[in-house]
Amino acid sequence: MAADGGLESDRAAEALAERPELDPYWLAPIYDAFTRLSRSRPMGMEAGAIPLSEILHYAEVFRPEDDDADRREFVELVLGLDAVFLEHQAGLTKRQRKTPQAPAE
Repeated sequence: MAADGGLESDRAAEALAERPELDPYWLAPIYDAFTRLSRSRPMGMEAGAIPLSEILHYAEVFRPEDDDADRREFVELVLGLDAVFLEHQAGLTKRQRKTPQAPAE
């Protein structure tokens, strides 16, 4: 273990050192699509996944120049972002359940 923060700190530093460089001009339209499509996710007790039909429709309307391979890549990237978002939301919800609530006055 490292003296400055332990094993978790070492893992975080290693992950940061090995992170890929992302081209913001390439990634921005994907993230923009994700944020727009997030409005179409079903909501209940927790947020649901963005429906595949919504992602495909978005691609059809806003990315008509894409060929099949580009469309598949777009769908996979949006689904990947959505999976990370849902995982993050689940973690937040789990922590909120563990946090004791103040009694009502």
